[in-house]
Amino acid sequence: ELQTKYSQLVGVPLVTDHQNARCIAVTGDAAQRAGVVRGLILQALLLHSPNELTFAACFDQRDEWAATLWAPHLAGGFFVDQADVESALQALIGQVRSEAEVGSPSTPHRLIVLHECAATELNLVEELLELGEHNGLITFIWTGDRIPSRATTVIDVTHSEQGKGTVRFPELGRRHENVQFDLVGIEAFTVAMRSV
Repeated sequence: ELQTKYSQLVGVPLVTDHQNARCIAVTGDAAQRAGVVRGLILQALLLHSPNELTFAACFDQRDEWAATLWAPHLAGGFFVDQADVESALQALIGQVRSEAEVGSPSTPHRLIVLHECAATELNLVEELLELGEHNGLITFIWTGDRIPSRATTVIDVTHSEQGKGTVRFPELGRRHENVQFDLVGIEAFTVAMRSV
């Protein structure tokens, strides 16, 4: 009886270590998805210095995400044009390959956020994830309906109740239902990014 009663904890955060979470895919309702991604970006940037973590992003709506330009972590660029994204990802693949050849992976860790990117970019993401498995220095936050095959964490906010969804860890075979997410709005995101 006690085991059944306490088999699940309520209100305890799910932790994803960016060193091991190579790809966090966020799917589902577009508005909730954006709120979850803003929350993930804030946590990453507020809890890590620019010496520990750099940040690059591709968003489909510049105005909604313009606050990320204030982050001192922004090292890889802020892209809206898909052609720029593809060339930036190809350049990053080349950089990671040469670092692997020399045997000195770059520090800091790279956080790359890709929002609703085309199929070509998804192929490049898969290639970078494969390269990044060996050095643990790249984490993607991918948001869209398609999920990269190498996603280590999948957050699905397709839920009837606002701010709730499912978190899956495909490699571990674990799934958590009815998870409550902090949906960060544009205004709160902008205020927080100005203080980073």
